[in-house]
Amino acid sequence: MEGRSLGQLYYKAARKLLLHGQIVDTRGSEVLELIDQKLRLTNPTKLGIYDRARKFKKEYAIAELLWYIGRDPKPGNIGELASIWKDIQDDEGKVESNYGLYIFGENWEWVVTELESDPESRRAVISIYSNNHKHSNDKDHPCTMSLQFLIRNEHLHLIWNMRSSDLVFGFCNDMFCAGMILQLMLNELDEMDLRLGDITFNLGSLHVYERHFKMIMQANKFWNDPSKVAGETFILNNDLTQQDLRLNFWGINSSHSLENISKKVSQFERECIKGFI
Repeated sequence: MEGRSLGQLYYKAARKLLLHGQIVDTRGSEVLELIDQKLRLTNPTKLGIYDRARKFKKEYAIAELLWYIGRDPKPGNIGELASIWKDIQDDEGKVESNYGLYIFGENWEWVVTELESDPESRRAVISIYSNNHKHSNDKDHPCTMSLQFLIRNEHLHLIWNMRSSDLVFGFCNDMFCAGMILQLMLNELDEMDLRLGDITFNLGSLHVYERHFKMIMQANKFWNDPSKVAGETFILNNDLTQQDLRLNFWGINSSHSLENISKKVSQFERECIKGFI
């Protein structure tokens, strides 16, 4: 599947699940599932969803991104914004799925150096899921396995490989963060005169839980409606780098109150994103 916006991909995936998905019983509840799926976003700045039933909240999507940037394994008050984080934390209040722990820092710098030294490299990979996760927290195995950055035809592309993706919550927020991460990497490689490429999600399992069946039936109505699939535009400031994010304390961690998180999200919107078109 291919879409020019996150909204269009969401609607197309909902339609395909309804037409071709299979009902699978998973841990005592039913999911509608398609296996071995590829979803490509051709404009990684079109990261909004207008569907009223989905109630996509850009404020939460930005908060999750900033939590990744903060690289804190403890969700803290992020768990008040999305209860899944409280549900899957271990006895120490930690989770395995803060992707920033794996993406940023040394791994990020290695990818930047690799692509600068060899623009045709196929090695610019960041691994997330590892054998350690099989024995760490049984409630939280990271859904994302790896990221790969590729430069081809003067475009920077991102391939995001997942073992499991829930269309309604996981996919939408992951694709939003992927769009921001790809733009951030493009900023790091500013001297190479590259353009923004595609984001491709390779999904072992694309699914929807039973409680969301009615939601995707509603979404199916809009799969090709131009007014619904245009998508809100999120363009990251082109001078923003990982070092800027770290030095200017943009990251969210478990010590931040809900009020602090809200202020950081609002400030990030105003100062780090060029506006919403």
